[in-house]
Amino acid sequence: MATEKRRYYFTLMELIAALTVTSFIAVIIGSASVTFYRSWQTSVNQTDKLRQFRNIDVVMDTCVRNMIPFNWKDEETNETASDLVFDGLTDELFFTTLRRNYSKEGGALLFVRVRVDDEHRLVAEYSKYPRFPWLEEDDPDMPFTTEVLAEKVERISFLYADKKSDLTVEWLDEDWDREVRPYLPLAIRMTVVWQDGTEESWLRRTAGSGSHSVFRDREEVMNNASNTASGAGHR
Repeated sequence: MATEKRRYYFTLMELIAALTVTSFIAVIIGSASVTFYRSWQTSVNQTDKLRQFRNIDVVMDTCVRNMIPFNWKDEETNETASDLVFDGLTDELFFTTLRRNYSKEGGALLFVRVRVDDEHRLVAEYSKYPRFPWLEEDDPDMPFTTEVLAEKVERISFLYADKKSDLTVEWLDEDWDREVRPYLPLAIRMTVVWQDGTEESWLRRTAGSGSHSVFRDREEVMNNASNTASGAGHR
């Protein structure tokens, strides 16, 4: 006697219940995925921002803090040039700093420029050879290396500290005039503004700026610069 096979079918209510459970599971998985992605993206952004902060900290601590006055001698007259190898603009900084040198190549001086390039990157350019900020084009025989410190930077700004006649410190929000101040600032403050609207500031004193930043009395430097200029005018 043949056994009759029974066929089982899902009822409409069972299908609705199964679809409802599946939908709930999909919503839970989707919400968990979105939450995980947001947390991961936040972690990546924070890690990247900390990396950029660290890069800027290194430049400010190892370069700006060890900034020194440096004048270049004219090879023809063998006299020290009146221009200090320093260019402090409101949106760009060029200076000479001391560096650790474990070899006989390049010496202990490093010439550094900090600026924002056309790709909205905060970069530091390093050269072992004297690069003069008053030249329009760099000498191709004096190469330099470029390090990207931060990306997606909207702008940077610099403030320069100087000592007033009453021994108080003033902050200048203008270009550092080497003709008026033939010495280095006491301190430099750099503010970085990113494209997302966040900003951060770094403040460092320059080398030897306990009371002066030129390794001798600032009035002596000013008087020497005035005497040099007046002497050149009588020649």
